[in-house]
Amino acid sequence: PVRGSMPASTLRSSRWRGVKARDLLNASHGLRRVLVHQLQGHLYFANLTQLTAQVEEDLAAARSTVPYLFMVLDFTLVLGIDSSASFALLKLVDKLSKRLKYVVFVTGKDDGFPCTVDLSSQLESRDSCVVAKDLDAAIEFLETTIISAVDPSLAQETFFGLVKASPSMGAGQEVRFIEEVLQAHCPGADAAKVKRLAGYFKRRAYKDGDVVWKQFKRGDRMLIIVRGR
Repeated sequence: PVRGSMPASTLRSSRWRGVKARDLLNASHGLRRVLVHQLQGHLYFANLTQLTAQVEEDLAAARSTVPYLFMVLDFTLVLGIDSSASFALLKLVDKLSKRLKYVVFVTGKDDGFPCTVDLSSQLESRDSCVVAKDLDAAIEFLETTIISAVDPSLAQETFFGLVKASPSMGAGQEVRFIEEVLQAHCPGADAAKVKRLAGYFKRRAYKDGDVVWKQFKRGDRMLIIVRGR
């Protein structure tokens, strides 16, 4: 049932984070302490036993390096979960809660898990469990948890508290906005250098559905979103 497993060290949510917060997430106690399992297909008791064995193996392998504190189980590609698998999952969670701070479940669907058991309610009743709609929400929750453990104020920091775009900005205002964005991302940088760097940016418009970057491909540009998302 496991399509893939990886530490979350290279994953980031869509929520903006300041420089100090990003440094915390990149540190040894940051997102590399999160293990992500992506599941697929139909889950039943037999292959849940396989999942349990793999989770145990992954946790054991990490003990000698950087032990995991959090786990994400991504059900986005799961088509169905039978009742025996649902109860096996709950037993797995109870076991993991003794070793991990949080286990985050990603449903990948608006209506929860594809099963007859109310799995979401069962999981959310456990202090160590969180149910998220998508992987982005799961990673955001874990980012906030990790940052808050060191400095809660950094977890509440918002980009729009620093700079804000206006829908009616003219060309000159856009340039100033870019300068403010760069300054926010490079605190303490020389203002003249920031202004010079801003001068390299060219305005470009994208249509809905356009591909800007492909995951794992080498980046060849830096973009600052002035309008849209």
